[in-house]
Amino acid sequence: MDVFNFRDLLNSLLPKAAKWNFLGIQLGLSPDELDTIRANSIDVEECLRKVLQKWYDKTLNPSWQEIIAALRELGEARYAKDLELKIGGSSDRGEMICV
Repeated sequence: MDVFNFRDLLNSLLPKAAKWNFLGIQLGLSPDELDTIRANSIDVEECLRKVLQKWYDKTLNPSWQEIIAALRELGEARYAKDLELKIGGSSDRGEMICV
C-alpha cells in the first residue's frame, strides 16, 4: 500500500484553496472549528492547511480516498479524478502520513 505525506496532500489541493471551508464541512469539521480556522488565518492557503491538519488529526486512518470523495461532493469530480490518477488509482486506499 502506497503512503503519501501531508505536504503532498496540501500541494495537490492548493488550486482548490478558495473552497477550504466547503472542503472542511465535507471532511466532518464543525462550524465552530471552521470559524476558529477563519479567525486565526491570514489567507485561504493557510485556512486550507489548517483544515487538512484538523481533519488529519481527528481521523483514525486518513486516506486520499476521503479527500477524493469530499472533492466529488463539492462538484469537483474532474479534479478528484485527476488527483486519483496522480496518486495511482482508486483501488488503493492510499494511507497518508504527516511529515
